[in-house]
Amino acid sequence: MIVHAQDRQEFRFLVGVQPPLTQEQEKSLTERLLSADPYTSMHFDRAAGVFEILTDQPLQREQCENLLQQMRAPSISSWRSVYPRGIIRSPMDAPGSPLFFDTGNPTADEARYQTEKLQWLKTNAPPSDAPLKETK
Repeated sequence: MIVHAQDRQEFRFLVGVQPPLTQEQEKSLTERLLSADPYTSMHFDRAAGVFEILTDQPLQREQCENLLQQMRAPSISSWRSVYPRGIIRSPMDAPGSPLFFDTGNPTADEARYQTEKLQWLKTNAPPSDAPLKETK
């Protein structure tokens, strides 16, 4: 199922769910996302258990997870946020952590990201002998 919209989308989200969504769940999710942003377009690959969201609006994994829970749909098994100009959000999700850039060369992109991540961890990771902070 493909829902077309105008060429205004800037954000792309690739979402995996297992088991895959049913056709009814796909329709419901599409309607809910379109009601929030009429420029949203979606593509579902039921065989792979993946769907793609293209939208003008930033979307958090938790927001999508809540929509799926409301529909009694499967939970998200994978989430990838592809931001404008090929920037993919850092899997580390820590302030200042390196970003993964998708330039179309996966080998070079991964090598660059791993190098920057190791450098960032060396600079920003707490010392191994640092006392653990208690949370209440």
